[in-house]
Amino acid sequence: MGNPNDIFKPIRTKKVYEEVIDQIKNLIAEKVLVPGDKLLPERELAERLQVSRSSVREAFKVLEILGIIESRPRGGTVLKEPQLSDLIELLTFLLTTDSNNFAGIFEVRQIMEEASAGLAARRATDNDIKRIQKELEAMRVQKEVENLTKADLKFHYAIAVATKNNVLVKIMNLISDLIENFMLNARRRQFANPEVAENYMRQHMAIFEAIARRDEKNASLLMREHLYYAREQLFKALAEEERNQQ
Repeated sequence: MGNPNDIFKPIRTKKVYEEVIDQIKNLIAEKVLVPGDKLLPERELAERLQVSRSSVREAFKVLEILGIIESRPRGGTVLKEPQLSDLIELLTFLLTTDSNNFAGIFEVRQIMEEASAGLAARRATDNDIKRIQKELEAMRVQKEVENLTKADLKFHYAIAVATKNNVLVKIMNLISDLIENFMLNARRRQFANPEVAENYMRQHMAIFEAIARRDEKNASLLMREHLYYAREQLFKALAEEERNQQ
């Protein structure tokens, strides 16, 4: 196989350093670049990409902060072996720089939480069950929409903790932070309809009961149905808000 640096392509874009990052990220995903590979020096890579050296330097700075590359004295810039913390930081960067893609972020949440509910039903300890129940009860007594939204997220987070999967817990926490404001704004409208609020509570109760009786299949199914309903209600409320602003 030839030199992986030959794969780089000229760049013409306003956000040049992000395009540099994208090319490196794609080469890593395609395993053209692997841990230990040495990247071209800034000047040579800038010439190859037909961008300014400052753009390459900015891209390298971001990639180094994320733990993807490292600069070694007299050793150049090298692709690092990824660590869990590095991967979480990379995901954070990718999601926060594309936070306008709310539908995509919510779909990721749906996929992960469906699996999360099933794993929780299989792996939850008695203490995990009690914690999930505690968050459910906290939801039941909340009157303010803001507090109810926070309690809702804590309920889902408690389920993630019960999976015993540290990566899943961190990613779920990240996604919850990204969507909290969207959820809060939408639910101010949603919960004006008592039926919607009642449906949410009933769905959460059913999910909890499935996890508590270790029913993995139904826990996943109920979570899928709940998040589909939540997604439809959320987008409906956001669409109504957008129409009112026009």
